[in-house]
Amino acid sequence: MINLADGKHDPELLKAQACMESHLQIHKLHVSKMFILKDNPLSVTPILQVVLDPILTKPWHFVSAWFNNDDPTPFETAHGRTFWDYGGHEPMPNNFFNDSMASDARNLHGAELLQAQAHVWNHIFNFINSMSLKCVVELGIPDLIHNQGRSTHLAEGNLHGADLLQAQAHVWNHIFNFINSMSLKCAVELGIPDLILNHGKPMTLSELVAVLPIHPTKAPFVYRLMRILVHSGFFAQQNGSGDTEGEGYVLTNASQLLVKDNPFTYLDPILTQPWHHVSAWFQNDVPSPFHTAHERTLWEYASHEPKLNQFFNEAMASDARLVSSVMINECKGVFEGLNSLVDVAGGTGTLAKALAKEFQHLDCTVFDLPHVVADLEGSGNLKYLGGDMFEEIPQADAILLKWILHDWNDEECVKILRQCKEAIKGREGGKVIIIDIVVENNKVEARSTETQLYFDMLMMILFTGKERNKNEWSQLFSDAGFTNFKITPVLGLRYLIEVYP
Repeated sequence: MINLADGKHDPELLKAQACMESHLQIHKLHVSKMFILKDNPLSVTPILQVVLDPILTKPWHFVSAWFNNDDPTPFETAHGRTFWDYGGHEPMPNNFFNDSMASDARNLHGAELLQAQAHVWNHIFNFINSMSLKCVVELGIPDLIHNQGRSTHLAEGNLHGADLLQAQAHVWNHIFNFINSMSLKCAVELGIPDLILNHGKPMTLSELVAVLPIHPTKAPFVYRLMRILVHSGFFAQQNGSGDTEGEGYVLTNASQLLVKDNPFTYLDPILTQPWHHVSAWFQNDVPSPFHTAHERTLWEYASHEPKLNQFFNEAMASDARLVSSVMINECKGVFEGLNSLVDVAGGTGTLAKALAKEFQHLDCTVFDLPHVVADLEGSGNLKYLGGDMFEEIPQADAILLKWILHDWNDEECVKILRQCKEAIKGREGGKVIIIDIVVENNKVEARSTETQLYFDMLMMILFTGKERNKNEWSQLFSDAGFTNFKITPVLGLRYLIEVYP
């Protein structure tokens, strides 16, 4: 238990903070990053610009549709003409393409379930690496660092052979990270995980092609889609049980999470478009890149866009099913002594339903915006209530905030927490239960840290929020008037945080 009453925080953290304030961290260029300097003759910046241009990323949203028609390429499905026809009438992409090919020509010379969920999230958000690199180049950051004279200039003579090609491959991998995201999205849209599961044994390529809802002309391309997904760890290949059966595809832990549920809300074009506006956002005073792209906040957009609202509810429900199973099995003590609970911004109530079913004595209320809960009906010890968490939260023994506070900036979080504190006022054993990310620089679990950082970037792009470390959480609780909190790492990427008045 961490006591906030004395106003002191972790001494090591304060020491680190003082160090940060007194020393300017100098960012040096890794040798591969020299490939993104604009004036470097070896630069692949033109390639990055063309590959991640909105014109060329749009077709990735049409891959599953392309498998169902006879268009030669997804580019034609998206734009109604071939890439070459488009390039002949659009000077910007045409110049970018020519520049990128010239650039490449120069280079030619020289907890199982939670782990599986983290694996899925990592691949869903692979595109963040690509788009972050694009933003950095558009802002000219590599050149600014290079021009400070703090890194070694890369001329063609400084690196040779394998070093050059390895550095180029590093840049290429980040430029094309989004291909993992979009390939996985296509597989889920085509229902491949469900088809393999229902087959009941390793499914050969021919068997998969025979049952896929695709156009006959696209049959030869299924192998290439499956090859990248096997490489990414979403499917595996095993020999069949019979002597005549060849090698077939099977699900892995990660792809089992993709059966029936579709966690790809964040790859909808509405939510990927803002990534093309990040560098512009850095140069204006608009709250988020989403606002820059769509001229309104995501919440305002969702309230008038049924598709987006439905996507978010389905995505949160999918995640809540996993979280509820872990909480019920491993965190029952958290709910001991409680008679009532309010799930704030609980959406359609997936988590609250599971808790109400498991803890029959617990009166559960799902509290969300009126348009979210308007058509939902409660039963037994579960009910729905519409309202605004910034104005008032219904009273209860416990207030539950699952993945809510990371959507909001510090000032907004303090307002929400103060309403939570008021809602449990005078309740014996009253507390706020938070399920959210606590960012740690964990070199041992580098993959989990990477996913946490992906989510932090996502919060920056879509909302005004962020992912917080332990000290930042502590400061929020103190500012909202709480005295104690306890952090328990039982939910993989996220933590269970109990906060007491």
